[in-house]
Amino acid sequence: MEQDDLDSIQLKKNQDAILKRLLHEPCDLHRAELAKQAYELQKLRQTHASRLSEKEIEKKLADDNRRIKKNSKRSARRDGLRVERELVKSREEAIQASNEMSGLSGMRCREILVPTPGSGKRR
Repeated sequence: MEQDDLDSIQLKKNQDAILKRLLHEPCDLHRAELAKQAYELQKLRQTHASRLSEKEIEKKLADDNRRIKKNSKRSARRDGLRVERELVKSREEAIQASNEMSGLSGMRCREILVPTPGSGKRR
């Protein structure tokens, strides 16, 4: 009988020790749960970081496209002005050639030139 009492006391101590250990130390299930949460958190952070990088990439592409569009507008404007200047120059040369042929080489007939849009003031 005493042996049974000793065994029950020992069993009770063992159970108390096991309970204390379970309360103070995480068990395997708890560790697995913590590991799973840590993995999900890490995955979420990576996803968030990749979303940020995707947003940064989209923003950079939009900026590049805006810059290209702006530069193409500028170059088109420059090309248009260049073509316009060449047309005016060729018209003046044609008028000068026709004046020389008609004997009015000393006079400049500016009235014949028709003003083109954009040939006036620059804005």
